Amino acid sequence: MNKLIILLAILIIAGAASLFDIRAEEGNKGMSSGNAGNEKIVIRTDENSISKGKVLFEQLCTKCHNTENSYPKGDVNIRAPGLKGLLKEDLLPYSKKPATAENILNQLNKSFDKMPSFHFLSEDEQLNIIAFLNTV
Repeated sequence: MNKLIILLAILIIAGAASLFDIRAEEGNKGMSSGNAGNEKIVIRTDENSISKGKVLFEQLCTKCHNTENSYPKGDVNIRAPGLKGLLKEDLLPYSKKPATAENILNQLNKSFDKMPSFHFLSEDEQLNIIAFLNTV
């Protein structure tokens, strides 16, 4: 009888631990959107991510930005700064925050000045845009 109770206790504890791990993973997924935890982002370098990011950039960003010029030498016909070499700069053009993937991800999720929020994009899509920006 004691062995049965011990076995049941082990199964209950193991089940609770497993449930906790699942909830922790789900919580981390929610927190990582917009990099709320300010985790260090590893910029993707695979061709698939870069290609997907380029498509998204062309669909969503070229109304205001280009990748042929860099700020502050942006094209006067474009509403926002050129993004050539953005991740090689010290600071982001308008916010003057450090030019890091983390700050770009945060800026994509929160409107800033005249730039709208792109919070409707998945984090995966946002990271693909950053992967593309890293190549220009």
